[in-house]
Amino acid sequence: MPVEDLNELRRKGECDEKRLEDKIREAIRKDIRKYITEEALITGDGCKKVKIPIRGLNLPEFRFSPKGQKGIGTGRGKDAKAGDKVKMAPGPGAGQGEEEHILEKEFTIDELVNLAFEELGLPDMDDLMNSTIKSKHIKFNDIRKVGPMSRIDVRRTLKMNMKRHAMDGDPHIGDIQRDDFRFKSYNDEIEYRNNALILAMMDVSGSMDDFKKYLVRMTLWWIKKYLERIYDGLEFVFIIHDTRADEVDEEMFFKSSTGGGTNISSAYELGLRVLIDRYPSSEWNIYAFHFSDGENWDNDNEKALSFAEEIMEKSKRLYYGQVGESSSGNFNKVLDEHFGENSKLVISLIKTQDEIVNGIERFLRQPK
Repeated sequence: MPVEDLNELRRKGECDEKRLEDKIREAIRKDIRKYITEEALITGDGCKKVKIPIRGLNLPEFRFSPKGQKGIGTGRGKDAKAGDKVKMAPGPGAGQGEEEHILEKEFTIDELVNLAFEELGLPDMDDLMNSTIKSKHIKFNDIRKVGPMSRIDVRRTLKMNMKRHAMDGDPHIGDIQRDDFRFKSYNDEIEYRNNALILAMMDVSGSMDDFKKYLVRMTLWWIKKYLERIYDGLEFVFIIHDTRADEVDEEMFFKSSTGGGTNISSAYELGLRVLIDRYPSSEWNIYAFHFSDGENWDNDNEKALSFAEEIMEKSKRLYYGQVGESSSGNFNKVLDEHFGENSKLVISLIKTQDEIVNGIERFLRQPK
């Protein structure tokens, strides 16, 4: 075969491969909301690969008909058109009927995350980069001949003293004169920081079962993935509460449970203290999250609302997710009636697995 024909064949093969890859990605996008709620996605790092079954697609390959039978490509084909399905000649034994093609394609978790965000149509990252924080700090990067004795540069002062004596032919240290002194000086420098904190608070009272915690875990994981694309540094603070609140690590956050009642104010109070002591809003982009089934003592609501208001003053957003079904859970209504259309408060009801995506979109599509 001439070289030109080989090159043309190779080019067509590359085009066919790209077309197949595009079809695969399109098929994944159509079902991406189903994969978002798969817990397998959040159990490994971004390089871990998962297999996704894709119906109706198959890798292109040469197929040979059984010996002695007519196969694909035989016959006059008067009415055949591109894209028509061609039935195989029946063979002996079982397997009658049309076969359903299922292709298993491997994707890394990061690739699936990218496809998910494309399909959800979330805001362009470039529009959100104004979340950088400008801070001014002092940097000692200059030397001067005058200054306070508290900022004297001893090494440079002695060096200038020896240099002066050396010019007179007697290099030594002593008889320090005013012209020998050197002082450290500083300049104000502007530093741009692009860090964020997720303050995650969760009710772990007796009514918060494993399914409700699963709803919390899946929602937080996707929000974390999204914010990691915006901020260079992302930190977490985990707080659990029933009638009292404690700061814990991530593992304890999702595994803890108690049988007690619920005082939501205890979580908001501790969260506010953490922000004041360790994460000033002048240096951090703060996103506060609270997940609960909505049950709270009525006499605690007023105190909780007061702390919630202070948290909103220090954060970009307070996100309240009410998970699962609860006949007496009404804290979402308490927040809504008190704060109304406050742009810093986002309330989402996540009752079932199918509503996880709605909860994610409810937060991420809000203007920053």
